[in-house]
Amino acid sequence: MVRTYNIRGAHNKMASISAEDIAKGVVCASAGNHPQGVTYACRKKGIKGNIFIPTTPAQKIKQVKIFRKEWVEVILINDMYNYSFNAAQIYVKELCGLFVHPFDDLQVMEGQGKKKNSQPSSSVLNNILCSLPTSTTSPTCLSS
Repeated sequence: MVRTYNIRGAHNKMASISAEDIAKGVVCASAGNHPQGVTYACRKKGIKGNIFIPTTPAQKIKQVKIFRKEWVEVILINDMYNYSFNAAQIYVKELCGLFVHPFDDLQVMEGQGKKKNSQPSSSVLNNILCSLPTSTTSPTCLSS
């Protein structure tokens, strides 16, 4: 089981993609829990995926391989995240697929965070949406 909010972000993103994108498949790159969430969502929704992961987080690689079944191909790249990210970007550009970013994606952020509708009596701010920081990311907030 993925014991993190990342599965909510991945599921939310997968629920928002078109039939055309489903046919192309999805691609992600991460050294954290995001690949586990994307892999689990791919398996549950029957979407092909390619997951680019650095070789160093052995526990993360093991979990992704447990979840993947026939739906996801795991591609191990170097031992640094940047190499995996760049390889995933090249894959998307040359072979297609929808890139599911681990934190810089509105649907992923919506699933990972919580949306709070506020009704302050004299404020212009109505909504705040925040992505929580992890060991490799910074917090991101949007407001309306």
